[in-house]
Amino acid sequence: MTPDHNKPSTLHFANEIRHLIDGEADRAYPVELTGVVVYFDPQKGDLLIHDPSASIFVRTVSRSGLSLRVGDLVRVTGVTSAGGFAPIVVQPTIRIVGKAVLPRASDSDLDRLVSGVDDGQWVSVTGIVRAALEEDGRSLLYLAIGNVSFSVNTVHLITFP
Repeated sequence: MTPDHNKPSTLHFANEIRHLIDGEADRAYPVELTGVVVYFDPQKGDLLIHDPSASIFVRTVSRSGLSLRVGDLVRVTGVTSAGGFAPIVVQPTIRIVGKAVLPRASDSDLDRLVSGVDDGQWVSVTGIVRAALEEDGRSLLYLAIGNVSFSVNTVHLITFP
């Protein structure tokens, strides 16, 4: 049997997926990642995992009954897709393999947030909370950095003093 040279190699790190250029992600490259859950919204099926290289979005909408918690260490297999803004993982098989410490958030600033370079990444910013609301069992914060305001969604309710 001759090797299939057209078969893409498996991607093992989030940064490999994030650096795919236009159109490449839609080639459905195979993915095998191990990372910690940093965000999971079971109602929307939104999952972000962080591996040693970066964070990556995993579309889980077809995965009803998926029970994940922030801090779960997961093994994800799937394929790449272009996503709506940046490359993502789709058609995932997700297996919890343990627990992990959340990564240290990298410092970000307004320019990086507005540019999208930190999209989906585990970051820390400093700003002023202008409003905090509860909406559909989630906390919605309106944050201002300088003259720019934006919303920040969290899955779990945040209790304020």
